[in-house]
Amino acid sequence: MTRDNTEISLSPVSPSDEKWLTTLLHDVEVRRQLPHLSTDASLFIADMLAAERTGLGLLRIIRWHGEDIGFIAVYDLTDNPFIFYAMLPAFRRHGYMHQAITQIQSIINRPLYTHVAPDNHASIALLSSAGIHFIH
Repeated sequence: MTRDNTEISLSPVSPSDEKWLTTLLHDVEVRRQLPHLSTDASLFIADMLAAERTGLGLLRIIRWHGEDIGFIAVYDLTDNPFIFYAMLPAFRRHGYMHQAITQIQSIINRPLYTHVAPDNHASIALLSSAGIHFIH
């Protein structure tokens, strides 16, 4: 697949995203970095949609050329907005997540926080360059 500089788009999640999200939520790297996330995509979607309805969270699907490639989410919008994300392996390290973070920052318009494993050097570099605050 050829990559270009086309920007990604962020879209609301829907039940039709369940199949590919199941693949992503079972990815070895996603399990290692986000072990607290359910591997049940329908439960993940339902929980995040409930959080959106109550103003507590926000989940967006990252799309590139109409293809679903990952998600970006923010939780605890009322106090310390906490960002987490995942991307399908074929789309990692191409700048798409940086674009997604920039877009979600403009939507939230508040400082964002996160936890990152000390050995997750790619995410540390990405989040540092985007000005995300780390919780130790």
